[in-house]
Amino acid sequence: MAAEEANDVYELTASKEYSFQPEKFLTEPFEVEVFLRECRTQVSLAELQQDLGDYHASLKTALVSLINKDYGDFVNLSSNLVGLDSTLAKLSEPLDEIKQEVQDVKSKIDSEAQKLKEKIEQRSLVRERKVVLQRFLHIAASVEKIEALLGLGKNSDLQPIDGDLTGDSGQLIERVASEFNQLQFYVTECNRAAFLDSIAPRIGAITETLKTRLEQSFRRGIETQDAKTLKQCLRTYALIDKTQDVEQLFRDVVVAEFMKTAITSETVKNLSKLYETIYLFIDEKCHFLLQASAETGIASFDFMTNSVWPEISLHLAKFSSTFASTGNANEFHKNYVVTMKFIDKFEQLCGSLASVKRLRNHKDFISFRKCWSKLVYFQLRFQEIGFGLEIAFEQPLRGDELGEWKTPQGVKLESLLRQCWSDDIYIEGLAHRFWKLFLQLIVRFGSWIESLEAKDSEVDSMIDLASVYSDASRLGSQIMQIFEKEVIPRISIYFTSEDDLEKYQSALRESFKSLDEAKAKLKMHVTKRIAQLGEKECDGAKSIPRQYRHTGKKAPTTPSNYVDKIPAKLKAIQNALQTTFDSSTSSEWLFPAVLEITRKFNGIAKELLVSVKKTEESLSRLKKHRKVNDAGGMSDDDKIRKQISLDLTRFSELVLELTPGISDTEEMKYLLSMAESPAAIKADDE
Repeated sequence: MAAEEANDVYELTASKEYSFQPEKFLTEPFEVEVFLRECRTQVSLAELQQDLGDYHASLKTALVSLINKDYGDFVNLSSNLVGLDSTLAKLSEPLDEIKQEVQDVKSKIDSEAQKLKEKIEQRSLVRERKVVLQRFLHIAASVEKIEALLGLGKNSDLQPIDGDLTGDSGQLIERVASEFNQLQFYVTECNRAAFLDSIAPRIGAITETLKTRLEQSFRRGIETQDAKTLKQCLRTYALIDKTQDVEQLFRDVVVAEFMKTAITSETVKNLSKLYETIYLFIDEKCHFLLQASAETGIASFDFMTNSVWPEISLHLAKFSSTFASTGNANEFHKNYVVTMKFIDKFEQLCGSLASVKRLRNHKDFISFRKCWSKLVYFQLRFQEIGFGLEIAFEQPLRGDELGEWKTPQGVKLESLLRQCWSDDIYIEGLAHRFWKLFLQLIVRFGSWIESLEAKDSEVDSMIDLASVYSDASRLGSQIMQIFEKEVIPRISIYFTSEDDLEKYQSALRESFKSLDEAKAKLKMHVTKRIAQLGEKECDGAKSIPRQYRHTGKKAPTTPSNYVDKIPAKLKAIQNALQTTFDSSTSSEWLFPAVLEITRKFNGIAKELLVSVKKTEESLSRLKKHRKVNDAGGMSDDDKIRKQISLDLTRFSELVLELTPGISDTEEMKYLLSMAESPAAIKADDE
């Protein structure tokens, strides 16, 4: 009723839209803080206050309307209730009687239900005791039957089982095993019953006798290599759930005795021979058992993992400090590789993937793998390879019998990059570390290149740097060849997706970037030094105006002496380059240097010609103002232009002999235009 009235009020106040939802006031419980926090995110407090006031007023109006709606019923309420108390009193008497009758019936039903429950519990207890008694009977019967089969009973009509499990004895032992398996089940179900204490000695005797008979039969089968007897024993062990016992028995009887004599402080000095001896032992002493186990079709046996390997690792661990020592990296590598090959072959003998997984998860296997300190070994190789490269950087940049390389450093780097993945150094499991070292060697070579500088005016020094640049250029193709032929076969076994190869290639490209940047800086440095050899002589052109202005010197007919000096040193560089590189490589180095020299010579010549032109124009205006008559003949300015023209022409001839390809450059075309028309040269702002 209250909910209906509330809905009526809500309908009466719903004529206007508010910044809040009025029905939220009907939620239980209503939290003021939550309501205000939600409303403040939509409107301001002032607007909220206004809406709440309006809503309060509408509620009052709705409440008054609701009261007026039912006012008539409210007024008549008191008159309608007259005589109601007497009516209720008349109804209470029969209701009390009915209530008493129901309580009486309920009490009787509860009493009968309790009796029934007690009988059910008694029956359940009897049933449980009957089951226990039946188990006791089964236990007693199984014990007597097994004792009879094993010849332990005082009176037995059955033929006792001897130690030979061939023929009828084999079938009887399977019966014993089946009965023993049931006996174990019943004993487990009885759970510390007093009866078991009395029969425990007999069960213990049965267990010990059965174990002894099986051990005797298993030993005889091992000694005679009787497959039928072995399979009978294995089936029996599996039937009584004692597979671990027979695995331990084989380990103690066969494997342990051999390993004690085979693995000694002397034999571990030659692991290859030792492992061959172990292979031969497995083939002669274990193969027939493994075959018999496989023929039984029982997967619970794993003699290689639980019998053979624990003894191998146990005795090898005693001498791990001898063959797994990291004192000699080469010896460690040789022993590790031989051991991993032995483990691979051992895993192949396991016979199934499940057996291999059990072997790898075996505690003795894990412990044996940990005795090989691969991280220490890598540190030794890292120092060996890293120091080898650093020592090479300290050597001269020239050497003998370098093959296609130009520097000993290039030869050494290629050798070290290959060593990272060579069979004599690389170890599986360290691929990520050797890959990082591989990239570090490339980056270190680039940083070494950046540190090189040519000595001033020393041709040999510049040739050496050019040789380094040549090796750095050749290094890219060699690294890619090593990556494709030697690195990928090593790391591909760790790929988990098609994108893994691209990740390695991307890392390699990143290392190439630093090498390319170092090459570019080196080439710029060498080119600049070569250009400086000729640029110094270009300054000789600046003395031409002093030679002809107001000196009365005759007009020039030959180029200046400094011009021949400009390419003289470049020629020496060219000859030195051609003794080390081919002609195309020599031109590649000379071309940018000659171009830079030409550019500077053009600048000096242009500056002189512009200066001469300005001087000539000034003198011309002065003569015109003073009305001075020209005496005739070639002026000093014309002599200067003539000399510059001769020098430019001679320079172009010498330069074209060094680098014919420069004729097509804008710099050479501009130089020839100045030589042809020196008077036409103007300043840039004209």
